[in-house]
Amino acid sequence: MVKCTNHDAVASYDEIYSSLWNGDIVQYVDATGDTYHSQVVWNYGGPDKTMNVAQHSTNDRYWGLDMGLRTEIKNRQYEGGHVTILKIKKNA
Repeated sequence: MVKCTNHDAVASYDEIYSSLWNGDIVQYVDATGDTYHSQVVWNYGGPDKTMNVAQHSTNDRYWGLDMGLRTEIKNRQYEGGHVTILKIKKNA
């Protein structure tokens, strides 16, 4: 498990991108420590390091259809809380 602040997640997106595989989980945790949303990585690649995540709902402020992980994280960069990365595949 990897945990970083929302702001640090934006700054270290390339590192996050390099560490994720299909099936890994990204969770968003608010300033009180409550996890309020989880997403599963399902596709990545390309020169712009696009990473697609699956989710169960949409919300105008945070997540929308076809919004990549970079944008998802960037939308939260000035909020309290953090991003948690859960690796599903051992040693991946």
